[in-house]
Amino acid sequence: MSIRKHLPPQARRELKKVGWSKSIELAKIARRDRQDFDCATWLHKARELPKEEFKQEVAGELKSRLQSQEIQQLELQISRKAEEQPKFALKTA
Repeated sequence: MSIRKHLPPQARRELKKVGWSKSIELAKIARRDRQDFDCATWLHKARELPKEEFKQEVAGELKSRLQSQEIQQLELQISRKAEEQPKFALKTA
């Protein structure tokens, strides 16, 4: 699959300047964010940061998004379980 497919037109023009390694990392973020991809911010980071630092930035961003999604899923599961549990009234004598 082509890296260029996942990037918006303005990012495609910058690929040669950024380099293929950083372009792969940009594609990871673009694939995840789709229409919400903040092209200008990520291209700026790609141009300014060294390759390894940029990779770490992308990995951190992907990991933080994944963790927040996992937390939301866990909270949803807990709320569903709470709804499923029967509620008993205790009788006092």
